Amino acid sequence: MGESVLMDVGKTGTYGAETLANHGHEDVVLDRIVFLDRAAGLEIIGPLAMHVRTGPGVPALATGLIRQYPPPHEGATLHPVAGFRISPHRSWKDDAELLIGFRAHQTGVLSYRGFELHYHVGNTRYVASYPDPLTVCAPRSFPLHRCKPRAGHG
Repeated sequence: MGESVLMDVGKTGTYGAETLANHGHEDVVLDRIVFLDRAAGLEIIGPLAMHVRTGPGVPALATGLIRQYPPPHEGATLHPVAGFRISPHRSWKDDAELLIGFRAHQTGVLSYRGFELHYHVGNTRYVASYPDPLTVCAPRSFPLHRCKPRAGHG
């Protein structure tokens, strides 16, 4: 997958990176996210996790990619990733969305090529890899046709 956005330096945004469902039989507990090949001028804020819906008829995701952090989350509670629990999937209420906040601290093309989600089930630790790059181009007047991931990031 992956996304690109034009932003002004110093402004924040949120990327609704992944929706997670637990297909096991025990709770999954998220530990941390490691961003791969993150550009030095790209600050990661959060990241956060939330259950994807709070009731029937409420949009499934808080955000795709927006120029705001934290994202609008009417009726939902945002949680730090560390310690967030995902119950075994029985209904839509059990699934979760990862929300990655970001801020560009310099002009140019800033990106990461993906991330690793570290989690555990009981005493067993796991790492899931997500080749889901984010590219932030600053300033907002940056030519859209040039806002592409760095080599090896897309």
